[in-house]
Amino acid sequence: MNDEIYYANTIFEEGIGAWKYHSFGHPPGWLILNALNYKLRQVGPFFSRTFVFTLVWLSLLLLHRLLRDFYKDDIRPILVLSTLFSYAYTATALVTNHPVLVASLLGCSGLILISSVNGELVSLKNKVAAFVLLAGAICIRESAIVFLIGALPLLWKRKNKYFILFQLLLFISYYWVYYQLNGEILLNDQMRIVRDEGKNILIFSFLKVGTFLRDVFFGQFSWTTLGLVFLALIIFAKKRISNLIKFKTIAFLISGLLHVSFFMFYRDNGMRNSMMSVLPLIIWWGGVLQYERKPIYKLGIGLLIGINLYAFFSNIERVVDKRLVAAKEMKTELGRVENFLKENTLNEKLILTTNPYHHYLENPGYGYVQNGLRTQWYGGVDTMKLDSKASIVLIPMNLENFATEKLREFSQINNMRRVDFGPKDKGFSLYFKDSLQ
Repeated sequence: MNDEIYYANTIFEEGIGAWKYHSFGHPPGWLILNALNYKLRQVGPFFSRTFVFTLVWLSLLLLHRLLRDFYKDDIRPILVLSTLFSYAYTATALVTNHPVLVASLLGCSGLILISSVNGELVSLKNKVAAFVLLAGAICIRESAIVFLIGALPLLWKRKNKYFILFQLLLFISYYWVYYQLNGEILLNDQMRIVRDEGKNILIFSFLKVGTFLRDVFFGQFSWTTLGLVFLALIIFAKKRISNLIKFKTIAFLISGLLHVSFFMFYRDNGMRNSMMSVLPLIIWWGGVLQYERKPIYKLGIGLLIGINLYAFFSNIERVVDKRLVAAKEMKTELGRVENFLKENTLNEKLILTTNPYHHYLENPGYGYVQNGLRTQWYGGVDTMKLDSKASIVLIPMNLENFATEKLREFSQINNMRRVDFGPKDKGFSLYFKDSLQ
């Protein structure tokens, strides 16, 4: 379900003050939205997934509708969305609780509403709608500020100053409230970890940007799609180079490239964060293409759409198959751990790095553990201190990130023994103190 759903009920039980413990360095919008969903429904993961799934698809339909006016044709919106669908992470994001996808869709929709079409003035209605959509995106993810920065060329006139000022006031208010609650500035947890390690977050790492771009475009897109995208840009782009940075699409180019630069500050290149880079750049690419009704153009676009849809369904099949197989394998491998815990009725805490996909180790309903159980979840961000009294550490063998690094260091410092369960790509490493031999 993703990290945020784990804390949904906490916000209602403890109030907005609990945000400082569960922010992940992000504004409270997604937590509050999940909390409302949790409170109103009081149901299990299926309905929560349905809620998120519906929200995502409504956002997609809104974007498609706006793209029809933006491009002034019916073909390129389908082309753009199909290209987004060919991106492997979309297959995962469409059916899980991913705030980045919704924030990206809202942000891009807001930019479209304030993009002038053939020199036309932007109506007040469009400005108000754009303000709401951009505000929603920024409420969900702080990095959505890139959309507002990208919109500056579109809002440079003095009469638009209130649009910009109120958005910035909204953005700054999160930081002020968080500072009042927590006594420190709101930082993305990736940046906070770099800061706590004594590294200067202002030192740019262009190598990490290169790694991110490689992982996204050469690892998450099919090679066929990527080749056809570049081919279409050569064949169907406007003849003048200046059209590559034309005024109508400049906001998307700026937003996408600016968000890519965020990865200069990150310790890892999590694909869950890439949507705000990928979607604006795809929309920019679609806007650069020359729209013609010639048969060769229709054939080329039709071929690309077909390849994109094939890649999408292949990704869906791979995601579903991978998760079903992984769940089955994990259940088998964790069965021995489960029996051990049941038979010994341990009081010690068990530290987990990810959702273990098993009923005894998870919180009924959402798959994570809560206070009161004998478990402590230690996730992908350094928001929890490792409990020195912990006697058991459980780590998926194929997961490598800074959380698993810290857990392995913890196990080594405490001279824990190690037992591996299952194959390396699906199994777990169980570390335990001598007293549990």
